[in-house]
Amino acid sequence: MRIRWDRFNDDVKPLVANRKTLDIACGDGSNVLRFCGEGSAGIDSSAEAVRNAKKKGLRVEKADAISYRPREKFGAVTMFHFLEHIEAREDVKRALENAYEALEPGGLIIVKTPYAYDSGAWTPYDHVRVFTMESMRQWLEISGFEIIDRYTFWHFPFDPYVVTVLGQIKLKFIKRDYVLKLLATFNLIRDLVYIARKPVSGKWKPTGMPHYGF
Repeated sequence: MRIRWDRFNDDVKPLVANRKTLDIACGDGSNVLRFCGEGSAGIDSSAEAVRNAKKKGLRVEKADAISYRPREKFGAVTMFHFLEHIEAREDVKRALENAYEALEPGGLIIVKTPYAYDSGAWTPYDHVRVFTMESMRQWLEISGFEIIDRYTFWHFPFDPYVVTVLGQIKLKFIKRDYVLKLLATFNLIRDLVYIARKPVSGKWKPTGMPHYGF
């Protein structure tokens, strides 16, 4: 497991840039849909967010990931800062299973959520669930996914778009690792990221719930 300041930005953009992507809990689309491949779409439960996304010309509909039933297949599904808002374990499972069904064989799911052992995961009033690296692995594998990569990264508690821009700033005279250690003292937000794949060939899909973690 690696901790990298810019790892998330470097990894995610190439993965979705040429893929038809479904962004779950997409907001106004400015975080992910702005650099996804042709035919990409988003869903969000907020009517205001959907209206704002449509004003930008993005393909977005009002729906929630728990009851959503995909009508088409995608090359990638993204879930950024969404699962921590789901209280019932059964609903977490449904959301991940719906994402699985939305993917074509070999399609990727990219999940980002606050890391359970960072205090920022518990602070926001609307965070009702947290995940460890181990519990997220179990959630994804129980839903049928094959794990490709996982890591954590630090960021400022700013808007994701601002974080994306700041994460691209290159430090000329100071090593980035030193800056990370210094800033970590001030309790930056730490997220975990999982990249997984829907198997190309049909495989046995486990059932049940994770038995470890949150």
